[in-house]
Amino acid sequence: MHLARILALLAAAALPAREAPRPLLGLAIEFEKPPTAEAERLAYAEVRETGVKLFALAISWSEAEPAPGKYNVAGVTRAARILRQSGATVHLDLPIVSGRSRDVPKDLAATAFDDPRLSLRLGRLLDALGPRGGRLFRRQARRVEGLSAALRRRGRVPA
Repeated sequence: MHLARILALLAAAALPAREAPRPLLGLAIEFEKPPTAEAERLAYAEVRETGVKLFALAISWSEAEPAPGKYNVAGVTRAARILRQSGATVHLDLPIVSGRSRDVPKDLAATAFDDPRLSLRLGRLLDALGPRGGRLFRRQARRVEGLSAALRRRGRVPA
């Protein structure tokens, strides 16, 4: 019995030590003016070399859809593509409610959150982000519909 314990201890000592999990590191990159595609690619590559693996790309709905059916998403889809190609994990952040303010296109500013027109337009924006963007957000959009209706019933979200 003692020999088995000694052999088990020796075997355990011979195993390589497990590395402690490294904390996730996030970083925001802001450009003073819109960069060229090459400058943007180089900036993301430089940040990736520091060990950053997770990027959150924020999208403002009112800026992404300045007029009904007119989408300005080329910058965020380009950034997401560059980052995914480098092996990074990309989280697309579409904050519709921040505190007591809403970030929706101007023509939807007075539209209630539980109005189907809001959900349809959000779905079209997600489609404009491309097949992958649409899938990433589709599930969250369904949750937003239910959550926003519940918050409105409680009077916690402005109409």
